[in-house]
Order: sequence, then structure tokens, then C-alpha cells
Amino acid sequence: LSVDQEVDIWTLTLGQPGLTRVTVSPGSDTSPIWRPDGRHVIFTSDSSGVPNLFSGAADGSGQIE
Repeated sequence: LSVDQEVDIWTLTLGQPGLTRVTVSPGSDTSPIWRPDGRHVIFTSDSSGVPNLFSGAADGSGQIE
């Protein structure tokens, strides 16, 4: 049995099957909040070794900023 060492952000779209993975970076991605546009989430991540704020598309597309 292996345990995933990552904590990622996932979204669920009502009326559609399954979850969408927003983040795939190593480390812990936590505390997501929706941006006002409803298409992006802001979250904290320690993937660089120091906690910082990032933003990504809720549908998992594009780059994490």
C-alpha cells in the first residue's frame, strides 16, 4: 500500500461525472477559494518549499500562476 505524498486541489462540476484535478505539483496545495470570475481558484502551496499563493483554472487547463 502506498500513500500519496501530495495534497491537491480538485473541483466538481454539478451535472458532470467525476472530479477535475486542478493541481499536480508535489507538496501540499490547500485552502482554495473561488476567484470572482468563477473560472479560477486561488490556493496556497508549499511546492517551492515556502508557502505562497497561486491561481489556476478550475477546469485544470493552462498554467498555474
